[in-house]
Amino acid sequence: MSTDVVQIVADCERYWIATQVPRRAALEMKAELEQHLRLAAAEGKSPEAVVGSDLSFFAEMWAREQRDPLIDPARTWRLVANGKQLHHRSRLGVIVVFVAAAVAIGLAAAVFDKGSNEMENELWRWVWISAAFVFGVGEVFTAGFFILPFAVGAVVAAVLAWLNVAVGVQWAAFIVVSILALIGLRRLAPADEPQPSVGANRLIGSFGKVLEAVEPIHDQGRVKVETEEWRATTDAERIEEGTTVTVIGVRGTRLVVQPIEER
Repeated sequence: MSTDVVQIVADCERYWIATQVPRRAALEMKAELEQHLRLAAAEGKSPEAVVGSDLSFFAEMWAREQRDPLIDPARTWRLVANGKQLHHRSRLGVIVVFVAAAVAIGLAAAVFDKGSNEMENELWRWVWISAAFVFGVGEVFTAGFFILPFAVGAVVAAVLAWLNVAVGVQWAAFIVVSILALIGLRRLAPADEPQPSVGANRLIGSFGKVLEAVEPIHDQGRVKVETEEWRATTDAERIEEGTTVTVIGVRGTRLVVQPIEER
């Protein structure tokens, strides 16, 4: 293989393993990628005919067959390429931890505060300010506008505390504003972009021949589309060897195919 092909395969494998794709699956994906790159080279095609112009996007699309999607795969790709250590966090887990911490602080303040309403609000001002800071930091680690709305709600509650509004009203404002901010900010989050017609996506709509019976239950099957061989799966029943199929999608490293009805 050429130096470029070796580098592409090595970069993808490193990304897959670093982003928690099971090692066995990563090795299978590596072998699959090498095969397609070799076939492309034999036909005089460039590696971009297989992986497209954005290697990080290609690697992430294949990885999503084995794990949950990443929030910012391009940034993660750069970190892995620069040899940075990734700290894997469950987004839901981080959210739960930060929300629980803020609620615990609030409950502790309510339990231990025995002063007047003004003294109570003096304490709650700093509780809400602290909560806003904690939620803001949490957003840095998760992105995607999942925790930032709670920071906005805490800021509003802090303002009410400075105005000596009752604590119950502060909590109601925190909850309502957080929900409204969550709905509003989620609309600003970038939507998933459609996959460009590069790599395996360019084969969608093409016809092929089954080389090895496609068995969705046992995750087996190979097809030949144009001059390339691919692992395949189907949402239909078992497809026997020799059947003509059409490619209707791409799922990780596999083509999703369905048999062509004979007329």
